[in-house]
Amino acid sequence: WEGIHGDLSRRAEAARAQLQSHYEGTIRLLALGVLLGAILLVILYAAIARELRERRHLVERIRREADHDDLTQLPNRRFFTQWLGYALAQARREGSTLGLLCIDLDGFKAVNDTAGHEAGDALLTEIAMRFAGLKRDSDVLARIGGDEFVLAAVGAEDGRDLARLAERLLDSLAERPPASVPIGASIGIAFFPDDASDPPGLLASADAAMYAAKRAGRNRVMFSAVAGIPGAAS
Repeated sequence: WEGIHGDLSRRAEAARAQLQSHYEGTIRLLALGVLLGAILLVILYAAIARELRERRHLVERIRREADHDDLTQLPNRRFFTQWLGYALAQARREGSTLGLLCIDLDGFKAVNDTAGHEAGDALLTEIAMRFAGLKRDSDVLARIGGDEFVLAAVGAEDGRDLARLAERLLDSLAERPPASVPIGASIGIAFFPDDASDPPGLLASADAAMYAAKRAGRNRVMFSAVAGIPGAAS
């Protein structure tokens, strides 16, 4: 009996040890599976996060390229027209005003003709930097054509202040001439709501004043005829 009991005890102990080993192996496999799963989740999350960042950067780059001029990095006509619509709507609600300067360079074609388009591009970039350095933080400067810029002054009420700003823009072209040939600008100024009540009308009023400045001899400032403020020759 003792022999049988001892044999049964050994078999039971062996079975328990085998079961314990199997249990521990299962636990290790489960732990390894959980660890691998966690690693895969981290890798997947990192991949998704990276893809989302890349997509966001792509969308931002596409939006910026659609709204900004590649050469000067200023807002382009598309962006400015949309912004002007929002700005005039806000000004209408608040009963405030907005001044618009239309700026067309004088003598720029001669730079392209004599020095080439690369020199012309460099000149436009330099002029954009000079103009940007003279505007207020609340003003919006944009390039809307080849050598045409616009500057919107939110809340501007005094035409003399805008005339002084326009004169500073002209002075920035005369000081340290940015090109080998003389460069100036014809600037037309219009006001919301006195000259026009919508973006196309305001742009047209400022544009007409700018062409009046060109007809008057170029490199000068003229106000919209609607506002009735005399131009200032430089």
